[in-house]
Amino acid sequence: MTVPPIYYNGLLYVGMSGGEFGARGHISAYNATDGKFAWRFYTCPQPGDIGGHTWSGSEWMTCGSTVWSYPAIDTQTNTMYFSTSNADPWVNRGPGTNLFSASMVALDASTGLYRNHYQMVHHDIWDYDCPSPPILFDTMIGGVLRKGIAEACKTGWVYILDRTNMQPLIGIAEKKVPQSKAQNTWPTQPHPVGDAFATQCATKSLFTGKAPDGKPYKLGCIFAPITTTEFTAVAPGALGGANWPPISFSPQTNNIYVCSGNMQNALKAVPKASLTHVGGQGFTGVQFGLGKAKGISAFSGNFTAINASTNKIAWRKNWPTICASGSVATGGGLVFTGQADGTFLAYNAMTGDQVWSQKLDAGVNAPAMTYTVSGKQYVAIYAGGGTFFDPKLHGDSVYAFAVG
Repeated sequence: MTVPPIYYNGLLYVGMSGGEFGARGHISAYNATDGKFAWRFYTCPQPGDIGGHTWSGSEWMTCGSTVWSYPAIDTQTNTMYFSTSNADPWVNRGPGTNLFSASMVALDASTGLYRNHYQMVHHDIWDYDCPSPPILFDTMIGGVLRKGIAEACKTGWVYILDRTNMQPLIGIAEKKVPQSKAQNTWPTQPHPVGDAFATQCATKSLFTGKAPDGKPYKLGCIFAPITTTEFTAVAPGALGGANWPPISFSPQTNNIYVCSGNMQNALKAVPKASLTHVGGQGFTGVQFGLGKAKGISAFSGNFTAINASTNKIAWRKNWPTICASGSVATGGGLVFTGQADGTFLAYNAMTGDQVWSQKLDAGVNAPAMTYTVSGKQYVAIYAGGGTFFDPKLHGDSVYAFAVG
């Protein structure tokens, strides 16, 4: 499991991971007092259930659509919201949108009964899921206070919805995308109104030369089809866009703060005949090619403030490495985040001006938390490092700093 358990109203909620291994995703609730099982919601419905018709044959049994992170809970409506991973395998599935993969799902927090959903990527073949936890917020749209929910995804967009009905709050257009009949790609994909926070087209200079199969790379942008005949370079890649790091919201600035990466990779589909699910083994169905993307420039990142009413960038910081720490915004007008080299930072949440930094002994790949003791505010951070990109500064330290 990669999910911290969340407590609410007598229950503990946990989602199961196992994406890329052919697991059938679900989120479960247990009684917090004695651990007894309360309910389970499967994110890949079987035939006859809501969404069951969106899978072909028995694909729902090894469907992926797992739950990487914790839910957000609206205590006023007793609704829990969570996001799901991509479908398994990435390619070679039959027709269908594959609900509830790459989606935000709303359930009754007491019973686990389905209330609503929104799918960010239909029939995902690119690993464009949304593994960071969603956030709930209120914002003014056209002079009216609206109840929002937002999710930053590996597509490089923030998806902003009305949490009362899971419909786009400021606009998400279904646009035609390139097609592959062999991969049963969906004719359209959601394109949020506003700005992308990550690179969405492969960089030519990173994919010169030959791919692992000895052929030239084919350059593509977001939603370019993956084929069995060549390596297609796409952006964002598997570590691009927004991954697990949590986003945050400040009601003072009306900004959403997003950690992201610009990593790119090339993908080639494994022929369907050679794709067999074996329990405990990887089930992606693709081969990877990095070209020259092993260099540091291919793993650059951004820390971006996005206006929640427009989905447009308010300010952005460009970093030499992926931003993997997430963020936390405070009532004192600050937003905290961290870098892989161990630098822990505070920015002015409105302007983006850096107001403080501290070098820690390991990479900052976790979000900070803030609390008060006897009227004094503190911010705490765990510095543990990471393994996916340089610098790999590992550690095991918790730091606390006084604020103000």
